[in-house]
Amino acid sequence: MEQRIELALYPGSVDLEVPDLIADMSEETGDARFAIELLGRAAEIAEERGEELVTPEHARAAKAYTKPYIYEDIVDSLNIHQQIQLLAAARLLRKKAYTTTGEVEREYSVICEELSKKPLGHTQFWQYLKELNTTQITIADIPAEEIIRYL
Repeated sequence: MEQRIELALYPGSVDLEVPDLIADMSEETGDARFAIELLGRAAEIAEERGEELVTPEHARAAKAYTKPYIYEDIVDSLNIHQQIQLLAAARLLRKKAYTTTGEVEREYSVICEELSKKPLGHTQFWQYLKELNTTQITIADIPAEEIIRYL
């Protein structure tokens, strides 16, 4: 992946987290060509948006472009706290490739306060997050801005 970046893109034009994120995204296929396709599409998206740096958000948009899904029905089937968990993760992932569950829980509490909702206790939060992980939604597949716009 690093060689492709060096050959195809300007030095410093790819966020340091992007190669690992793309590797994780393409792991399910085991196909190096898919990873290269994601990188190329992410670079195109950055260029289309007039941005000089390829970010994790561009990589997620590339994955959504190459592997489109209809997530609305799944999101609609989630309870309000799972939707808030999804929104919390999306907010955190706008600028970086990965986040921790602890960070998601803290952001979830902030959003609950913004919405005047009582946050779940720690154990229930984890249970709902575990249930969310069993859905077909993979946060890495969806651009954070799309999640935020939808919710």
